[in-house]
Amino acid sequence: MELLMHAVPANWDLYDMGDLHIGSSSFHEDALLEAREEIIENKDARVVLGGDLIECIAVDDFRFQLEALDPEATTAGEQARRVIELFKPIKDKIVVSLEGNHEWKIRKHVKLAEHICRELGIPYGTFTCKISYRDKNGLQFKHYTTHGFKSISSTAADPLTRDANIKKQNKDKLKGKCADAYLMTRHHNHKLVLSEPTRELFLTDNGSKIKDNYTHAKQNAKYIPPDLRWYGCAGSFSRLYPHMGVSGYAERWELDPVEIGYLKFKIRDRKLVEGERKVI
Repeated sequence: MELLMHAVPANWDLYDMGDLHIGSSSFHEDALLEAREEIIENKDARVVLGGDLIECIAVDDFRFQLEALDPEATTAGEQARRVIELFKPIKDKIVVSLEGNHEWKIRKHVKLAEHICRELGIPYGTFTCKISYRDKNGLQFKHYTTHGFKSISSTAADPLTRDANIKKQNKDKLKGKCADAYLMTRHHNHKLVLSEPTRELFLTDNGSKIKDNYTHAKQNAKYIPPDLRWYGCAGSFSRLYPHMGVSGYAERWELDPVEIGYLKFKIRDRKLVEGERKVI
């Protein structure tokens, strides 16, 4: 795991995204270009990239299908060059880029996640990193982010129960990893999941009057109770059905379609005040 510090203003926006799978015909380039345009126009934007930026499936991998690749980016090197081209316009806004399991799969041959970071001049966060966002007044909050590995899913028939189960699984995967991160995010599962801190009512008195209160935590505390943190899974830019006549491995595995998009967090007056699932 890498420990990073990043300078930010009092008011800024954090874009957390990953799982582009550039090189696969499932990669939704138009969606990424739409997100990139918003980031370009937002002078106070910061970006975290969560890995699996490239498809990077070797020819001896059972998932390999030549017809399911972008004909202009069939090799891992071509895919890496495409990542660099797409993110160069916003490289000064990128906080960190992680290594995903797709880049890791061919790590014994070439370290492409690190290569992409060197070419863009951005920090390489390994598989997991912890970012301390600081301004002239000190620490705003810490952000734990990992590519992730284990799946999150639910077979509940009711959509509300299914959504609650997935949020709980995502939170359970993250909450024990560190104690002082106000924001904890993961990637890999292609699901777009967001959970806000849970505010619970409790009553106190001052000797003459009952007062209502809500649980809360300082976002830069040394220990933040698990229920008082933000949690997310940052979606993807990979479609289930790329185009007619091609069946990718996600389709063959009977995976369900997922929302294309990413997470966006608003920090105002040094406080993380809002999270949003940005569906494109």
